[in-house]
Amino acid sequence: MLAIVEPHYFSSIQLASLPKDVLYSNRKDIKYVVSVAEAKELINYLSNDYLLLMDGDSNSFAYQTVYYDTQLFEQYLAHHRGMANREKMRQRTYPDGQSFWEIKKKNNKGQTIKSRTNSMPEPMKGLLPQMEVSYQRVTLYAPGLEEKLTFDFGLSFQREGSAPRRSEGSTDKPAGRSFEAAKSRRPRKQ
Repeated sequence: MLAIVEPHYFSSIQLASLPKDVLYSNRKDIKYVVSVAEAKELINYLSNDYLLLMDGDSNSFAYQTVYYDTQLFEQYLAHHRGMANREKMRQRTYPDGQSFWEIKKKNNKGQTIKSRTNSMPEPMKGLLPQMEVSYQRVTLYAPGLEEKLTFDFGLSFQREGSAPRRSEGSTDKPAGRSFEAAKSRRPRKQ
């Protein structure tokens, strides 16, 4: 159990019971970097409105991702230049050991559309593995809002051919300086 989450404050939902469209759907993502103290306060404040995602007895999940890009890092630079229409491509290994190729497209309306497959999609052919990222994730889900919140910690990253690095404040126990918190919501029907 992750020390930052006090599971006795939460009702929970098992991963197998989570609606699949919440995970893979057309959605809007908003990301924040917050301190561990802020994350703990926020997570516990939300305990009346959100369910804690569990897999058996575990309330945090390990993710490993390899991001693919061109030799000139065109996808990475599109993100950092604030381009509205962009995409990123990755191979992600999930906590259950399954691995998928994924494409996330963001459009000029702020929507993120995620697709995944068991084999490398055609648009990824010719791209290079550029960065490996791993972290732990805690997920909260609000059924009535069709919304999930994710909190990532223990981030480590490694460029191809470089030594692994951990983000500032990353430890096995979340006693560091920052979390990444992301809010995903399916767009409302008009």
